[in-house]
Amino acid sequence: TYIDEPFELATKSNVVWRPNNFNNRFEGQITLARALTASNNIVTIKLLLEIGIHRVVDLAQRVHLDSVTIPYPSLALGCVDTTLKQATAMFNVFANHGIYVEPHYIKWIKNNLGEKIWRHRATSEYIMDARIADQVARVLMNGLGRARALLWRSKPWIDSEGFSKTGTTNDSRICWFAGATPSLTTVVYVGCDDNRSLGKHVYPSRTAFPIWINMHNKLASKQKKFSFDGRLKERSINARTGMYEDAAPGRETLAILE
Repeated sequence: TYIDEPFELATKSNVVWRPNNFNNRFEGQITLARALTASNNIVTIKLLLEIGIHRVVDLAQRVHLDSVTIPYPSLALGCVDTTLKQATAMFNVFANHGIYVEPHYIKWIKNNLGEKIWRHRATSEYIMDARIADQVARVLMNGLGRARALLWRSKPWIDSEGFSKTGTTNDSRICWFAGATPSLTTVVYVGCDDNRSLGKHVYPSRTAFPIWINMHNKLASKQKKFSFDGRLKERSINARTGMYEDAAPGRETLAILE
């Protein structure tokens, strides 16, 4: 657990950075699972500083986020330039048990006889232990379940399990929604070509998320459930204390793997 509280960081040039959460509120003690699910900025920054910014830069480069080169604390908030292709490939690492697969558009080419005369040979790289990737994926499943409960209760849902993560820049200039099912990983970007604001109180839940869910409603999943590392067991915890015994009906709980 970490403490979500007012936070400031002085730079070498004596400029004080005072980041905030998107709702300008602080929750006190919360678990890392809760922080990830709720996009809590303060706890994410504290975690980045504890584990070391250079380690995060190294991991970002290993998943081919090429623009991540300078170790700024704001990396914790996703303050990087990237493309849909790069973002999708990065997010797919968690759906693919820690393995990075190079995105590609053409799987094979056939001749007029139907013979495959060329086949794409996708490159793949080991990025992280399957247990770590699967733990992140299971936490992010809580976020998609919360979106269904709050936003999509009476509408058609996807025909499989899924997990997701949203992203929003300052002034709502860009809205991201990254989502994965056991069969497909996709990322939706909503923004203006000239980078102007989309308006006040514009979030991915009302823009990118409906696009993603409507698309996946039309795509049948061959697999319905994720397969997780057999060394992990699912547990329910209190989202704030992290205690198992506090995970009771009527309290905010999260499912995790450990």
